[in-house]
Formats: sequence, structure tokens, C-alpha cells
Amino acid sequence: KISIRIRPPCGAPRRVAQPAAAAAMGSPTVRVSVYPKNAVPADPSVSGPLSTNEAAAALLGALRAPFRVQWEVALQGGGTASLAADLVEGATAWPPRKVLLSVSPHDVGGGETNEQVWLSMPTSMSAEQLECVISAGRNSVVADAPSERQACGLVANAVSSASPPKNRRLEAPTDFGADLVEVDAHRSVLQPRCLQQWHSDVCGHHALFNVSCLLRGCAADLFDEECFWRVTLGNIAALVRCGEGTGRWERSRVTCGIADEAHLRELVFADPALRDHVSIVSAREVWTRQLRTEQSPIRGALDAVRLRKKQAHGFILGATAHWYAAVVYAASDDGTPPRILICDSKNAPLAGRLSSEAEAARAAEERVEASRPLCFEALRRLPDWVHRPEALVHEAVEEGVAEWWKGIHKSNMFWQYQPLSVKRALKHSEYLDVFTYLQDIAVLVGIPQVEQQSDL
Repeated sequence: KISIRIRPPCGAPRRVAQPAAAAAMGSPTVRVSVYPKNAVPADPSVSGPLSTNEAAAALLGALRAPFRVQWEVALQGGGTASLAADLVEGATAWPPRKVLLSVSPHDVGGGETNEQVWLSMPTSMSAEQLECVISAGRNSVVADAPSERQACGLVANAVSSASPPKNRRLEAPTDFGADLVEVDAHRSVLQPRCLQQWHSDVCGHHALFNVSCLLRGCAADLFDEECFWRVTLGNIAALVRCGEGTGRWERSRVTCGIADEAHLRELVFADPALRDHVSIVSAREVWTRQLRTEQSPIRGALDAVRLRKKQAHGFILGATAHWYAAVVYAASDDGTPPRILICDSKNAPLAGRLSSEAEAARAAEERVEASRPLCFEALRRLPDWVHRPEALVHEAVEEGVAEWWKGIHKSNMFWQYQPLSVKRALKHSEYLDVFTYLQDIAVLVGIPQVEQQSDL
């Protein structure tokens, strides 16, 4: 048996953060647990006090074994919240980049029960951001559903309203005021400002939330952060249940925060307000192939908007490594032409800057160059880079920081700190995707100002 004790380091230099950290570790309100990440069966031949040889082997084995540390607090009104981090051999920084948040269920009354929610969180988050997610997690109710597909649906009543009444015409919102990031009058494209994404992995959930708000006529909810996290955590819990019930994906595939095409399709299909009103396109090649087939669902949806048989249709559009939300609205009775609304969870100005392939390349170059100082500062915060000469840090910003996996050199596309040339190529591809989507939508719904340059 090896006993483990956790306490703040003795003689630590006095820093502003040190008293708070020490108080947290020693506070009776925070429960700290340490346990092996992978259970190892006990050796029945070893019992009682150990010989020095056995002690050395046991201590080194424990030192090199992966452990999980969990901090847990009780919440007022019931339930708990916890963060968990893995301690593994070879770790170079503490805290790690990601920790696992868990918010336990509590009784909400009315016959409903909370689903326990999990989400991998960046340790760079602020206390305010974590508080918002915990608060949303406590209120993220997923009602029991009679079928697995229904269990994958959006949280009931999480967004302000369900689908609009059939006798109400759904028109493009016009009261954004200063909350418009950019406008392209030539193509009737408006880019409303939406909730800013700070969690790097949840762009798919942002796109789903944004298209849902617009199609439900609830543009004001685009800024409601707790509403977003309540919906997202409920969706993740539902996807966990769906994956475990069907064997289609493991829990970690969705608790990381990433929503891929399969997950988004499940969520859209299970929500009556979105089913048949939202199309998901994973890549520009898929989009182009569908548009060249008149009987394809996407071509049919755009034709229905052009002919005013449909008031609006939403799209969740995959652009290289990012998801965008777009909604196209039919022409109104007063002669206003069709309108396109596009939301980017990063709120980068795009609507008026992606009017051509050349403009897309120029915008990508500007974004990549703007990332230089941010990448430099991020490297400087790493323990291995604090004391390196500035010239080496600037070189790493330009060339990237190479990574290996089990002796194999990883592709630079998957490095945490990519070469600027890779960032440039990816961003150019992403913006070219967005330009293609907007241009084709404008052509096919009949926005009169757009010249017919497409062969669609």
C-alpha cells in the first residue's frame, strides 16, 4: 500500500496567486481525490511491510503510473461540480491544457431530472467563464425520451421558443443596429454579431445554436451565453446517451466539445423545429456536387426559397476546420430581395471581405499576420520557452513547433503550434469555402445584384 498526501509546496515563493492556490488546496470546501487512471490489480504475493527492494519497485511504479486528480465542490441547492486532470509521465507543464468538468445532477422538480454533464475545458478559461458553464450545467435538463433518436435532441425549451407558428411569416431580422459585424449590400449578406467563442473545440455547437436562434426568430438569444451552454451541455449529454446506447461513438468523442457531421445530423434530426429546415454540409466539394444535381436536398431547399415556397432555410457549413451558420430568407412582400445571414462564432468580419477569390486570399493573409504576436506570447508562457532568445521564439512562430507520436513525426497540420505557411493555407481554404457558399446561395435564390458568373 502506498499512501498519497497532497499539500501546497513548502517554502514556495510568495506570489499573488500562491495564497489563493494554497487556500484552495487546504480548504474544506474543495475535496481533492487522487486515483489511478487505469486500475491495476493488486499483487496478492505482496502484503505487509515491504523489503527495500520491493519498496523501491513499488514507489517507482507508482511514480510512473498515470493518475487522475479530481477537485470537487458541493453546490448550493444540491449537486456538485468537479474538475479532473490526468498526471502522466512525460507531462511538461502544470496545469495541463485541458481538464474535464463534470456537473452532477440535482432534483429540479416537476418530474424532471438533470443529466450529469461533462465537458473538456481549457485551463486558460477565466473564473467567470467557468461559472457560466457550471451554472448552465446545473440547469441543463434532458427529459427521458422514448427513442434513442429523440434522446439525442436539443434540450426542450432551452431556446426562447419552439418553431414559429405556421401563420407567422419568418423574415430576416433587421434590428441588429450596431451588432452587425459587416454587410455586403451587393449580395444582400448580413453578418450579425453573435456570442464570442472562447472554447476552441465547440464551433459546431455554436453554429447549431446560431442557426437555431435565427430560424426560431430569436435573434436576441445569439448573445445569451448561459442559454448557449445550457443547450450545448444538454446536447452533449444526449449524444453521450446516444453513443452508449447505439455504440456509434465513445463518450470522449463528444465530451471533448467537438461536434462533427454525424453528431450535428443527429441533433438536427431530433429537433422538429430544425428537421427539414437545416442542411449540413461538411465540405465545399460536397456542396458543389449537390448543387450540380437538381434533385438534391440542398438544391431543392434553395429553389423553394427562391420561389417563395419556403420562408427560410438554414445551413451549417463546414469550412476546412471551422463550422459556420447561415440562414437564407425569401424575398418579402414589399419587394425586398432575398437576404443571407451568416454567423461566425469568432466574429471575424467576412460578409463584405469575401467578395472574390482574391479578396478571400487577402483576408486570410491579414488574419494569419495578426496571429503572429499572439502565437509569440503563447510560446513565451510555456516553461520550456520562457528563457529562450527572442530570435528562436520568432523562428518557432514562423516554422512551427514540431511534434512526434510514438517515434513518428506528426504532420505539421496537427501541431499545436503550426508553421505560418500551414496556417495561411488552411485559412485561405476556409475563406474560399465561405466565399463559394455565399456566392452560390446568392445566385440560386435570385439576388438580382449578383452577376451570373456561376455555371450552376
